Amino acid sequence: MKVIFLDLDGVANSNKFITHLRQTNSPIRYKPDQWIDPVAVERLNRITDTTKANIVISSSWRLDFPGTTGITNHLKPFGITGKIIGVTKYLGADRGSEIQRYLDENKDKNIDKFIILDDNSDMEDLIDYLIQTSFEDGLLDEHVELAIKLLND
Repeated sequence: MKVIFLDLDGVANSNKFITHLRQTNSPIRYKPDQWIDPVAVERLNRITDTTKANIVISSSWRLDFPGTTGITNHLKPFGITGKIIGVTKYLGADRGSEIQRYLDENKDKNIDKFIILDDNSDMEDLIDYLIQTSFEDGLLDEHVELAIKLLND
């Protein structure tokens, strides 16, 4: 199975997108739980549709919308087509440790390929799996191409 460990802030949204919301009198400009960029969602969907990868949420949003069901119910209305199969546990440590814990506890799922989409680099031993975005720009086409290449090779 292929998996994308997905952060949201800095991947599915960006400073540019949030600034745009604030400048356009958007009704969602004051609602951070609705700061999901439709262009970033299209890019994420291109990855999951092309690679058939599932999604595990590693974002801090998993704390506001607990469990796989909570975060799935919150994100699906934004048009994410990939299947969300889990969330990493909050350990109060670096994100890489939380992802490694998920991998260790889910060996039965036969995860043979995975990537991490995140704007932070606190991945420790998993740094080679990181496709690092930036909070300024979020998920870009160049990240999509690399993700597809890594998951499909």
